[in-house]
Amino acid sequence: FLNRPHVPWAYRNQIVAAQDLPAPQAFAQLVPLADGRVLMLQGCTLGPATGTTFDPATGIAQQLAPLVSASALCISDAALLADGRVMIVGDQRPGTTPSVAVAELFDPSAGTFKAIGPMIHPRGEASLMPLDDGRVLVLGGVDPTLGSWGPEDTFSNVEAYDPATNTFADVTRLPHAEGFPLGGSTWLLPDGRGVVVVQITRPDGSGGTALETLDTLTNTWTELDPSNVAPPGGVRLPQNATFESLGDGRVLIVGETTGEDGAMLPGVSVVWN
Repeated sequence: FLNRPHVPWAYRNQIVAAQDLPAPQAFAQLVPLADGRVLMLQGCTLGPATGTTFDPATGIAQQLAPLVSASALCISDAALLADGRVMIVGDQRPGTTPSVAVAELFDPSAGTFKAIGPMIHPRGEASLMPLDDGRVLVLGGVDPTLGSWGPEDTFSNVEAYDPATNTFADVTRLPHAEGFPLGGSTWLLPDGRGVVVVQITRPDGSGGTALETLDTLTNTWTELDPSNVAPPGGVRLPQNATFESLGDGRVLIVGETTGEDGAMLPGVSVVWN
């Protein structure tokens, strides 16, 4: 809930108008910063890619200098680092020439962006997973120079960015990468394991939605039996899902799926312990 400074706190449980943004935002990435502000990054731009910080305490939005790597940028993901900076990945807007993958850091204290990398496997439409040890995993995505792509073009290589050394390193391969959607969701469990959701088709024709957990100490993956995280009644794990940690070790998964009779069941929610 965003409030202008002059809006009485009696309205605190209502959605009210905030300050008009200095730059239009579409498909924006929002990252809460350590100081209470929120970093807003334009999802796709025709001109120079810019960011905006919003301070909910004052209701003031401040436009930042453009990102430095490229213009006409599509930002696929952004993640807060342990040191308070923000890692950003993306690629130039489809159809631009040359098309390049972009990785940058935003420093909230200075309000500036700087390029990092290059990634070992430059990719667009990638997903980020911050780890407890300070590194950030880069998962999925495709080669941005491809004119078109399919599921088989999704990168299986998972690389880690270490902000302490400003380097990328290959650490593992993503199982069933072809079933990991572009910009797919990731999250970190309280015990330090990483989780991704993939669509699986097995040789016998069976499959569906599955959870893959990553042990970040050994860089090994374990596929969870979907029946262990499905509610009674034959409902499978939701597809096209959104995920949110509940803060107590459980994860809420909301999406759509099909029942045993094949009928579509929209708005299905699963709590995974």
